[in-house]
Amino acid sequence: MIKNTYTLNVLADYFAYRRRVGHTTAMMEGAKKTDCVILVQNENDIKHFKKLKPDGDFRTLTSLNDKLRGEIKPVVIDNSAMCDILSYAVSRIDFLESQVAELTEAKKSRNSTN
Repeated sequence: MIKNTYTLNVLADYFAYRRRVGHTTAMMEGAKKTDCVILVQNENDIKHFKKLKPDGDFRTLTSLNDKLRGEIKPVVIDNSAMCDILSYAVSRIDFLESQVAELTEAKKSRNSTN
């Protein structure tokens, strides 16, 4: 279990700063051999990846919503989409942790004045 955002930050940084090392190639090689959902960052990525797997079942982060509900295929995530997912998760966790800290401090202040 991840205890803090450090691990998520390490992964986000790795995917963000290790471009052109073969993430997409490895992902697409596996996807070509499998009936899977391929999660990409945006519509432009779909156009690009359709050249590599014309019959691919592509989904974007913005169009995903409930489209995986009931799905029974494996999901393959492109590194650009993974960067977005991890970055968003880290920012939300940081925001929520700051909210908890503020509320905790406000509660302490309120209790000390009573």
